[in-house]
Amino acid sequence: MNRKTGHTPVETTEMSRAGTNRGSSPSHRLHAGMAIFVFIVSLAVYLLTVSPTVSFWDSGEFITTSVIMGIPHPPGAPLLSLAGRVLSLMPFYDFRGGGFDHPAYRVNLAGVLAGALSALLLYLVIVQLIRRISPLTGSIRRDFPVYFAGTAAALTAAFAHQFWENAVEVETYMPSLLLSLLAVWCALRWEERRDDPRAVRWLFLAAYFLGLGNGVHLTVLLAAPAILFLVVTARPGFLADRRIWFVLLPGAAVFLLFRAHAGRVPFYALMGILALAGPWVASRLVRGVRWRQALALILTVFSFFVIGYSVYPTILVRASKNPVINEGAPDTTERYRAYLDREQYGQGTTGDMLRGIPERKAEYGYQFGFMYARYLLQQFPVWGPAFRVDFANNRSPDYPGQPVTVTDRAFVPVLLWLLVLAGVLLHARHDPRGFGAFLAWFLLSSVGLVLYLNMQNPQVRERDYFFLGSYQVVMVWLGIGMFGLLRLVQNIADRRLPGRTGAPVALTVVLLASIVPAAALTAPVEEDVSNWKRHDRSRDWIALDYAVNMLETCAPDAILFTNGDNDTYPLWYAREVMGIRRDLNIVNLSLLNAPWYIKQLRDGEPGVPISFTDDYIDNKLAGGTLASQRTRLWDPEPREVTLGGLTWKMPPNAVGTLQDGKRVGVLSVAAITTADIIRTNEGSRPIYFAVTVSPDHMIGLFENMSIEGLAFRLTAERAPDFEYSIGASALERNLYERYRYRGLADPTLYKSPDVRKMLRNYSLAFVRLAERRLKDADISGALEAAGRLYRVSDPDQDIRMLLYSFFYTHAPGPEADRLIQYELDRLPLGDLQAAFHVGTVFLQNSLPQAAVRVFRELSLAKGNDPEVWRAYASALFQAGDFRGALGAVDRFRALRPGDTQAEETRRIIEQKLTEPASADTSARERE
Repeated sequence: MNRKTGHTPVETTEMSRAGTNRGSSPSHRLHAGMAIFVFIVSLAVYLLTVSPTVSFWDSGEFITTSVIMGIPHPPGAPLLSLAGRVLSLMPFYDFRGGGFDHPAYRVNLAGVLAGALSALLLYLVIVQLIRRISPLTGSIRRDFPVYFAGTAAALTAAFAHQFWENAVEVETYMPSLLLSLLAVWCALRWEERRDDPRAVRWLFLAAYFLGLGNGVHLTVLLAAPAILFLVVTARPGFLADRRIWFVLLPGAAVFLLFRAHAGRVPFYALMGILALAGPWVASRLVRGVRWRQALALILTVFSFFVIGYSVYPTILVRASKNPVINEGAPDTTERYRAYLDREQYGQGTTGDMLRGIPERKAEYGYQFGFMYARYLLQQFPVWGPAFRVDFANNRSPDYPGQPVTVTDRAFVPVLLWLLVLAGVLLHARHDPRGFGAFLAWFLLSSVGLVLYLNMQNPQVRERDYFFLGSYQVVMVWLGIGMFGLLRLVQNIADRRLPGRTGAPVALTVVLLASIVPAAALTAPVEEDVSNWKRHDRSRDWIALDYAVNMLETCAPDAILFTNGDNDTYPLWYAREVMGIRRDLNIVNLSLLNAPWYIKQLRDGEPGVPISFTDDYIDNKLAGGTLASQRTRLWDPEPREVTLGGLTWKMPPNAVGTLQDGKRVGVLSVAAITTADIIRTNEGSRPIYFAVTVSPDHMIGLFENMSIEGLAFRLTAERAPDFEYSIGASALERNLYERYRYRGLADPTLYKSPDVRKMLRNYSLAFVRLAERRLKDADISGALEAAGRLYRVSDPDQDIRMLLYSFFYTHAPGPEADRLIQYELDRLPLGDLQAAFHVGTVFLQNSLPQAAVRVFRELSLAKGNDPEVWRAYASALFQAGDFRGALGAVDRFRALRPGDTQAEETRRIIEQKLTEPASADTSARERE
């Protein structure tokens, strides 16, 4: 202790860094104020934009299982489920109009709170790292660049695409990032106070947060090497004594061998024993020599990690209570092991995925370029001078097996990336240990994840959320770069204008007042869609309405087959949380291949009519033996079957060739179970298939389907021409009276591409109703369906073209012309490429008269463009107006003389004009 000051050496060091007592200095008060500012601004924005109800994808599942204490998909997120359950019981009021009525809103606050706290922690981490580069003085005039750089970077991150996306709904990635940042911040706190023996408590906290993070998402472990790097480099002699290795290496070997051969449950029991015994053993070791103290620290850190990880057994406990949603049914040790190993998805264990890294499932350019670099660039706002980078991929999930070019774009804001580069260099030069730690975190959460995930081309959805940790490391370097710029300006100002702070303060204001609004208001991800609009879910009831509408489509006591996540999770919420249509059974075809799910459906309330016994399900239907696989053999061609009063040809799900060259078909477990449900039901309960179910998954019954809205009803009658029938009366009743369409036609409400795909099902239902009315010669009924289509939704161009083709086929005349006029009124004449596309789509849909009108408008607006006249000639030719086509070709030749193709086209048109029938047609066209 210093006799003059009364402080310990550690306290004296802390005060020298701060320049004065940190609790009362103006600089520290500014620091606290900026931290609160970051938290409040982030929290306010997230509260304004958070989803008021259930969303599509996994969020809907987490909300539902949190409210009812169910089990979500493997490997689960027990800590998130527990937190969501607590929030669902709290009386939080949705001031935007939802009131207290929606548990989903309260569970979504888990994302809001995690996002705001993560922004706060990111600010604290950035300030902590800058202090290692440039110690604080206690003077606001000198220290404000530290705090303002941290504030600007933290808020830029808070309004980055994926950060914001995960803060306005409940998902695993934001809480996982929060616990990662907490662990890293604790490690930095320890490193700053490492000379104080009491500081080791920060390491224990870091280990505990990492253990807790496993109960949310495994990406939290990507921060562990960074923390280990910090500890080892801060105490280089920590592991120098060979005796500690003589203990650690054999102990680790025994530990791993036990894990490999004893099984997961005994291994967890061993972990629990070590966790409980660790602190006691450590208390005996810590009084010994240095290497034993190091061993005591390792044992205690391990104990705290396991204590945090102990949240996982709550899955086993809750599953034993048989909740309504109990994915994987992990209520036995064997199913619990399969649940944690994600066997449901057939991905293999973590070890299997690591061993599969050398065998790439897609080219590196796709995985590192289209699936990572594009995502990283899209996190930054378009601020200052920026250039555009276009990305392309040769496959699309919407067109499986077809070579389709998919394009996207991102921007490179030059000044921001220069600041990131400056931050990297400044960090590496002045704090190599801290830089090494964060570089390790960045590489593991970017390059490491790309290699580990080994994503196939294409992916069914964007996967940018996987890499959230790496984005935040880049934002840390952005903050350090901003500090470097502000400090440089400050030093120059001090040399030239001593005592003046005008220039650095002005620059600070410019940075903070321009970058942060740019992060919220620019459009870095989708053209003409600001970040605010893209993430504003405050009026988004689409997923809930979709779920309720689909449930209300069904007759009482129905069985509804769904396909995947988006047509199941919101339905679970509507049924299990809101109590809507409890008389229905929802059968998810993706899960129907799992034995536990078949049993749950059979034994539920109300139960699905399934005749299979447990022994048949486990040992025959879904067993792994050769005998059980024979149960699923089928003819290579569709075989006629009669089940439940229906007769149809049931195709195999796959066809293979045996060693003797014989072709054989195979049925999936889901297909066999679906057939058994139809057989056992015997027509006693109505059966529906969601319109999102592919015909390939309807076991050959597609022609027995009658569309009644967002679901098909299974009927005994088969429609002709490999089509489904149209249940016009039920369809009209659902579309006109029962369904809610909140936000569908609202252009200010953002709808993601995935959501727009789901919403096409509404449009198709209206178009099919119009088609039925046209076939019945009910023109007014068809026009009513078309009018409602435009009023309640914003149909895309393909849907509109389908509607036009029906009208031109069944009711050519003024009604069809009125619909075409709608398209012409919206024709983007200023965008030649877009307008061209409209005309081309008309031609592709056999609507040449409409294409003529489009290209006539274009010829008036863009009369000097030869391609306009080429397209105009093609449209006129297909419409039968050969003289008009000849005139358009001549205009094209005048604009592009010598074109050989034009000469050949003119010869073909002249030949057509010499044919009498063609001449008469051309004359009629002129009239």
